[in-house]
Amino acid sequence: MNATDVPLRERIRTFADAVRSHLDDLPADEVEDIIDGLTADLAEQASDGGGVLDLGDPAAYAAELRSAAGLPERGEPARGEPLGIRMRGNLQELAESIRRHKFGAWLLDLFSALRPVWWVLRGLALYFLLHSVFGSSMGSATPDTLLGWMLCAGLVLVSVQWGRGRWLPHSALRPVRVVLSVVAVLALPFLLAAMLLPRVEYVYEGPSEQRGLLLDGKQVGNIFAYDEQGELLDGVQLYTDRGTQLNLFGRGRSIEQEGWWGLGWDGEHPVRVPYQDARGDDVWNVYPLRIGEVDLATDTLREATIEEDAAPFLRAPKRFDPSAPGDPSALPSPPASDPSATPGAPATPEDGGAATPAP
Repeated sequence: MNATDVPLRERIRTFADAVRSHLDDLPADEVEDIIDGLTADLAEQASDGGGVLDLGDPAAYAAELRSAAGLPERGEPARGEPLGIRMRGNLQELAESIRRHKFGAWLLDLFSALRPVWWVLRGLALYFLLHSVFGSSMGSATPDTLLGWMLCAGLVLVSVQWGRGRWLPHSALRPVRVVLSVVAVLALPFLLAAMLLPRVEYVYEGPSEQRGLLLDGKQVGNIFAYDEQGELLDGVQLYTDRGTQLNLFGRGRSIEQEGWWGLGWDGEHPVRVPYQDARGDDVWNVYPLRIGEVDLATDTLREATIEEDAAPFLRAPKRFDPSAPGDPSALPSPPASDPSATPGAPATPEDGGAATPAP
């Protein structure tokens, strides 16, 4: 078959398509203008030559057109595919190259199996970000209201559907998914930190209430009662105005419940030991309390160490006369000094005087 057997118009079209293939790196509208001009020129040459037309090499002709138009030499062909399609193609090529290795194939299969986990984490990360910006509990990783749970569940559901390729009716919305995925990746470390690290909240509750019998804010260690003559009393039962037993360490507190440490023991000094009733129950309102030592190894009382607590002084000052209550003038005058007594050595402590310590 020679050139004259092919219609002239078909020859020109085929030649123009061949030239077009060598100009595919140029913008499409510019290529169309060049091809339209080329077709018109070739048709005119064929008409002037009586139907005879020598077309030559399409590549050389395309190079001449570039040179005449001042266009750059042929480079990489321009792709008409969108950026997203090209990126997916590049990722597909990368995945294929990784799968050529055994470990790479195993790793890609693992990531593929974990995709649903990422979908859920993406929804949680988006909720965490929104709750941290607009919520009342800053840094909270879990919802604390019904509306919060509904919002969290909705975001997780949308994220899962996006991962399945659903709920994106328009391709124009797909970049939104990409942007939100990037934001979720950035928020994910903070989400994991909020979920795994303990959350500390500082709440001011005011001064704590100290239980037990206090004097000027300090725990009373024991109580010693003296009669009107200043004599020390033993086995005195004390009650409050409401009939409650007066317990130094607080109402209802016991060794069985608190242990010695809970009753103010510091681990060094003796502990206060209560008396016991007929049933063997501790009685904490009988004073003065006894003292004893505790075995540190077993946290139990050493029975052999129980003894009476030393009183602050043997006798208390005589401060009133029971025969004339409330009448200061009825108080007896200080006794005359005994010439045989040693000056400056009172038998009982007076007001402001020093007490006689117990042996």
